Parts: sequence; structure tokens; C-alpha cells
Amino acid sequence: MKVRIKYGVKLPGKINGILVYPYILLRCPEYRACPILVKHELIHVEQIKRDGVIVFWLKYEAWFVWNFIKYRNLYKAYRNIPYEIEAYSRQGELLTIEEREIAGLKV
Repeated sequence: MKVRIKYGVKLPGKINGILVYPYILLRCPEYRACPILVKHELIHVEQIKRDGVIVFWLKYEAWFVWNFIKYRNLYKAYRNIPYEIEAYSRQGELLTIEEREIAGLKV
């Protein structure tokens, strides 16, 4: 399934980007305004390709619920999901050629 990025999307609250596979929805108007966020969401795409969509979302939600019970804090619950830990730790990496194409950049 081809991943597509939609820039300039109105998202609720403080959400700046979200993956609704195969779409990445971003508040920012273009890649140059949010390169780190683009990479972060593309790492989630890698995770889905690695684990599968259903397994990814089941694990994501289970970890979120477990973390919320553990921390009693939405932000800590979110930041301690292993998928998020990986994405935050790698979001500074350069985009691959395939990711540049998805982001709408010249290759």
C-alpha cells in the first residue's frame, strides 16, 4: 500500500501529526516546516511494515493502556510506548530516497 503524506491538515488539540495508515496527516504546511515530524511518522510506517498493521495497533493500544495504568498520566503513557521510544530516538536520521519521495521532495 502506498503511503501518502497530507500536509496542512487540521488536527485536534496539540496533535501535530498522526499516522492513519496509509496516510500521514500533518498540521504543518510542507516538509520544510516539519522534517523531524515527517521522519518520526515515517518510522511508524517502518514499524507497521515490520510488525503488520493489526499487530502494530494492538500492541500500541495495549502499551498505552498499560502505561496509563502504571503512570496515571496521558503524556507519560504515550512517551513510554516502545514504538514511540524508537521513533523519538530515530527521528533525527536523514530520510531515505524512498522517504524523500513520500515526503514530496525531489530525489
